[in-house]
Amino acid sequence: MALPSSVNTSIGVVFKDAIWLGGKHDGFPLSSFRQYWELRRPQLLSSTYPRSEARELAALHQSHLTLGLLEAVTEQKIPEHLLVRKAPSGEMVISPSHLPQILQDWRKRIRELKASDKKSYSEWHFRVETVLVQAHSLLMIEFHPERGYLRSAGLSNDIVTGIIYTIAAIGEALTSTKRQFLIQSKAMIDWTFVILPSDSCNREMVAAGWCPYALRILGQGVSMLSYANTHAPYIHPLVGGKRHEECTRSECVMNSVNVDDYVVQHLTETCKCSHLIPPLSFVIEALSNWRIPTIMVEEHAVFPGNFEIKCSHTPDSPYVAISHVWVDGLGSTAEAGLPLCQIRRLSSLTQKLIPGGPFWMDALCIPGSKDMRKRAIGLMGQTYKNATVVLVIDSGIRACPYSAPQEEKLLRILTSAWMQRLWTLQEALFAQNLVFEFSDHVLLPLQELLPRGEDSLLDVLKTSLAAEIFRLSKRQLHIQHNLEFKIGDVARSLTSRTTSKAEDETLAISSLLGVDAFDLVNLPAEQRMMTLLLKVRNLPSNVIFLSGPKLNEPGFGWAPRTLMIRQGIPLGTNDANAVCTMKGLYSEYYCMYFDPTIFKKGQRWCVQDAKNKRYYTVLDVDFPVLDNDSVSSEVSSYTCSGIIFPFSPPSMHVTGTGVAILITTEAEEFTENDEFRPSCRYLRRLLVTGVEEGQVKKFPYAAVDMKGSGRLKVRVM
Repeated sequence: MALPSSVNTSIGVVFKDAIWLGGKHDGFPLSSFRQYWELRRPQLLSSTYPRSEARELAALHQSHLTLGLLEAVTEQKIPEHLLVRKAPSGEMVISPSHLPQILQDWRKRIRELKASDKKSYSEWHFRVETVLVQAHSLLMIEFHPERGYLRSAGLSNDIVTGIIYTIAAIGEALTSTKRQFLIQSKAMIDWTFVILPSDSCNREMVAAGWCPYALRILGQGVSMLSYANTHAPYIHPLVGGKRHEECTRSECVMNSVNVDDYVVQHLTETCKCSHLIPPLSFVIEALSNWRIPTIMVEEHAVFPGNFEIKCSHTPDSPYVAISHVWVDGLGSTAEAGLPLCQIRRLSSLTQKLIPGGPFWMDALCIPGSKDMRKRAIGLMGQTYKNATVVLVIDSGIRACPYSAPQEEKLLRILTSAWMQRLWTLQEALFAQNLVFEFSDHVLLPLQELLPRGEDSLLDVLKTSLAAEIFRLSKRQLHIQHNLEFKIGDVARSLTSRTTSKAEDETLAISSLLGVDAFDLVNLPAEQRMMTLLLKVRNLPSNVIFLSGPKLNEPGFGWAPRTLMIRQGIPLGTNDANAVCTMKGLYSEYYCMYFDPTIFKKGQRWCVQDAKNKRYYTVLDVDFPVLDNDSVSSEVSSYTCSGIIFPFSPPSMHVTGTGVAILITTEAEEFTENDEFRPSCRYLRRLLVTGVEEGQVKKFPYAAVDMKGSGRLKVRVM
């Protein structure tokens, strides 16, 4: 193939070099994906063969799912030398160096065909999707050791993992580039199934210093994880040799701070400068009048060389709000202040953004006293919403050179402590202008960091790295259309965030949802989530299917205790078709019901509808069980009389999420239109699988007979 004469040379690596097993690719005519194997291995082989022959088959398999896949999708010959080269070690490896050019040329030919022959253009899209589905299925077979060619060849786990990641990264890049067709896909193809927390890639990255929590975030894309594996992680200087040894995929311990032994940091270890403290009376006066205090740092008029902080709260004056994380050593209160060295640095940065203007920072503008702190929290959303610029200060981002490629800048933001903390979400989403500090005090606005242009927007690495960061720019869209943030959008952004104070969660997101944080800060911590849900009122109906702990309040047995959920189905972002009230959640679900039956905790059981030949196995996945009086306790059994689903029960051989309910007869209700709406007591979350009749008979599980099913409007308590 002839590569394009002008290509984007800044496109990042989407996979690390992997061992090339020597499959014969060149010297054969262009063929379909199915014919590729047939041309190179004409006779079918049995499942038992000599080890040397197994190696030959593994080599052909690798060639088929890399070069063969690229040829079948782009429908153009791709010579071996574009991806296969000799490494300095002398080994032959498959390398991604020319993959961007191959994809760019493919995009160009797609556009040309659309302009000249729309029928052929549509047919090509169908062939591409078919090939990608076939390749995806073949790669999945590699996770069955007795059937996979790579493991059958006796290759080490590290080599197998490297090859599998290479294939998945190429598949992911082709799947992303396929969007150039602008035709709705019929198949959802996700290549991240190859990523296993314990595989050699993850182990290698943890050993290199990467945090397991960051790897979980990067594992949302094969290309992201592979790209990060070509870079050293940022190691926070305050962490030292400990690195992330105690971190898990659920939490980064290193980014959490203990306020009891917290030490404010100077710019350098040898600096001993004094702390500057803002005039506390002015800060308190501003907060007492529900105004936002801002500060300026000026040289003392009487004592040259000395500095002082002046406070103002002039409405409508432009100011910079600083967004940071305490792990960087800038946590404090207005009473204690910050070291002069830090304040002078912060002031010099904000002056670049608004010359002569003031700035706001929690460490200098929020007092430690409870009453004033509560007022400042009540004003927090407005503080960042009204700021002319929000400046992000994070040591990991600041360590990234301004000259680094766009992908690396996005990587450093995505894996930064700032991106992982709870409070910084609203600080970013409310920002009119979000600016990041990189090395050498270079300040870059968010919009300059996001992919732009058709080719960049189809680049799998850039779009994957920028996806979560792009959500931070949603505020402009909401302002243009006069919209509030939806609780589903906020919840999805919380899946990768943590906090040292669980009771702060609702305070940090309430302003995003149009709820006054001051209304929540005065409540007991255990009542805040319930109150927030009541004030939001209209919720996605799938809220009851979320994993994680539930509230222990009457009528709220279905309600999540936290929205910072790491796994399971995400909260819906489109419809808010459930109504939250003190009596429970009103919505409509698909319900299958049966006679009340007692099940043991953790017990597997079956539901059968013999008349319609529908059969399901059920596994409960929640702990603890809620007893029938809605009191949280570790009971050994529960009484269930129905299962509800978001839309419909799972089809044959498919597993879906359901909720076990107890339909109560003493609390039946009628709506304003005399419409019957039964009350259901939330019990626990279930995994339900559609199975064949014969499978049910094989299982030694308790079976219940379904009495009926269908869409049903209910009140869930």
